[in-house]
Amino acid sequence: DRADLRSKAEEEWYGGAWTPEYQRFVMGVAAQERERHDDLKYGADRSSAAPGSLWTNLGPANASFIKNGSVTLNVVDSGRLRTILVHPSNASLIYVATSGGGVWKTTNGGTSWTALTDSLGALSNGAMAMDPSAPDTLYLALGDPFDGTGLGFVKSTDGGTSWSSPVMIGDSTKTMDLVVSPVNSNLLLAGTNKGLMRSTDGGATWV
Repeated sequence: DRADLRSKAEEEWYGGAWTPEYQRFVMGVAAQERERHDDLKYGADRSSAAPGSLWTNLGPANASFIKNGSVTLNVVDSGRLRTILVHPSNASLIYVATSGGGVWKTTNGGTSWTALTDSLGALSNGAMAMDPSAPDTLYLALGDPFDGTGLGFVKSTDGGTSWSSPVMIGDSTKTMDLVVSPVNSNLLLAGTNKGLMRSTDGGATWV
């Protein structure tokens, strides 16, 4: 699989790159649809345990197959794991951000998982960061850098229970990495398709 060629093919199919305005529109429509069908969200009551050394795909719930070239795989797949974050003082509390299945949280070391971002409008993620000084503060960049939809980033101060509205990182449309300074919670760095961006006010503004 070549993600770069797949992205180029999608641009040709849609007649050009998606503009930021159109991406915002798509995210808004997706968020409205998820709220309309709240009963279909993939919640903790339907999650699968991962006993021993085995791994289990966690979602999204309606992905019954994926196709890779000429091979069709009958599996449920959330896509690549973009980020894994472990709470600094509680090793059983883990967050994972996926390229196509949203963000998931476990409080028992992976026995069960809870979906955190079903209502954001984008299940595709580029990067996620935790504030080392305040681990309940999370930053999530929307949109897989290779072929995902989503724009900007969102912030949570309650461990992913609720999220802010999307905020743009300058005029970038893709974010590959996010980090928070271990000595200054207001200082963030973002690696984007418009270069390295810095915020000194907790993500409110970027240069």
